[in-house]
Amino acid sequence: MLTLLLRLSKLILIMSLMGFFPLVAYSSGLRVGYETGNVSGTYKKSATSITALTGNNQVVHLQYRSPYTIVFGLEAGQAALSGSKISDGTTTKYNFSHQFMGLNIGLELENKFLSLVIAPQFIYPIFSTGTYYSEKSGTTNSVSKKLSAKTGLAGVEVPVYIDFTHFYIGFKILNYVTNEMTVEYATGETEKIGYKKGYTLMIGWKTGKKSSRRRR
Repeated sequence: MLTLLLRLSKLILIMSLMGFFPLVAYSSGLRVGYETGNVSGTYKKSATSITALTGNNQVVHLQYRSPYTIVFGLEAGQAALSGSKISDGTTTKYNFSHQFMGLNIGLELENKFLSLVIAPQFIYPIFSTGTYYSEKSGTTNSVSKKLSAKTGLAGVEVPVYIDFTHFYIGFKILNYVTNEMTVEYATGETEKIGYKKGYTLMIGWKTGKKSSRRRR
């Protein structure tokens, strides 16, 4: 968590130097949005075999923007990733799906010359569940049973968007510290699978009115 706070502080400092400042009161009200994009992760077996995973996700968010630049709310989404590895004539495909709901809270910064908003936020899970199975084809053909387990989901999300009167449009950068499930076997082997990075494109609708009050 300390590392996340340091990163957030550094981001705010950089944004301030680039002309981004918190607003005293600016378009407070509810925001409802939809996001879709790409995510990347890894499959690890006993920390010696690592396979890259790629996929896509979909997220919906509901947030309240306070008159004091603080935003907070809920988001829920799902993701599907896969990756493959070839060994001894057999291709093994690893499949991972993820469903979650989380709370987020953050600070909004806006460029004083544009309606460009940057809103770094922390996310904490209400629930976060992963499902994993593998498929083998080639010399060996089989499909494993599906395994489900809780996953951690904590990290930073950074929306960047243009704020219009009644809607907003932009993108979001994802950087999770934890977001994977662990499978342990009686043989002592372990498998870890999940994703920690990605980005989404987003569009949303909002209530409230813009205010001309700004911190000078």
